[in-house]
Amino acid sequence: MEEPPAINPADTPAAPMTPPPAVQVDGPRDAPDWLKAAVGVPIIWVWLILAGAIVHGAITDPTVLESIEGLLTALAVLTIPAMEIIRMIFRRGRE
Repeated sequence: MEEPPAINPADTPAAPMTPPPAVQVDGPRDAPDWLKAAVGVPIIWVWLILAGAIVHGAITDPTVLESIEGLLTALAVLTIPAMEIIRMIFRRGRE
């Protein structure tokens, strides 16, 4: 029976490095309020203007009704972020 080879301390892997104490790992950080407003306000305005333009166009011009699917798709795509931004505004007001 052969003997196992001797273990050289230089061949053993080093322990995993830990972050220095000054680094805090608290999880994801929230964006600043000014950045949320800079992104959110234009999205909400475009969403409102597009909705108004669709309604106004459908009332005044019957040809708009023939091509309304594309407009409603654009409105639906903007609805998701707009509703999240509005929900965030109302949630902040309750805190």
